[in-house]
Amino acid sequence: MSKRLQVLLDPDEWEELREIARRHRTTVSEWVRRTLREAREREPRGDL
Repeated sequence: MSKRLQVLLDPDEWEELREIARRHRTTVSEWVRRTLREAREREPRGDL
């Protein structure tokens, strides 16, 4: 099942993310999903 994540950003942060996503030729949503996935993959596995 999919879950929705709401993140509050100030207007300057939003514009910066829009520009980054545009440079990657994707949407902000897809860029955020990809970036979170990559960050999760860098995390060590197992118990903390």
